[in-house]
Amino acid sequence: MSNLTLSATLTTTNGTAYAAGDTIGSLVTFTESQLYGNTMKRLKSVIITDASKQSSAIDIVLFRANPTGSTFTNDAAAVIPVADLTKIIGVAKVPSANYSAYSASSAAIVEVNIPIFVVNSTYNLYMAVICQGTPTYTSTSAISLTLSFGRY
Repeated sequence: MSNLTLSATLTTTNGTAYAAGDTIGSLVTFTESQLYGNTMKRLKSVIITDASKQSSAIDIVLFRANPTGSTFTNDAAAVIPVADLTKIIGVAKVPSANYSAYSASSAAIVEVNIPIFVVNSTYNLYMAVICQGTPTYTSTSAISLTLSFGRY
């Protein structure tokens, strides 16, 4: 059972194809107030809604500290230098086969079990979403994510 849910709508590029390895949106910061302080949690599931029905595989990369050396620019290759790799605390992989398609949209859910304990002075959690397919979104807000956390 989840005791915390966080959501984000990513800014997407309308009408332009993404390439595998491109960032969808930009780096997302979940603040201490959203996370309820520095308590230990587990990411239990991720729900992705795709208003453009592209159903592309994506990786959701979570960081315990701000990956300041990395570059996450919408519709451009994600750049994560070695120094920022140590800040990764988990990756939730969403395969295209997990999506259910509807008339003009699709949605996927993945069950995960990633321990989350942010270790930085602000207790923020950082997230980057990396495309693993070649979708062409039809709006600037096509992708939304909901992360559900449970107690550690």
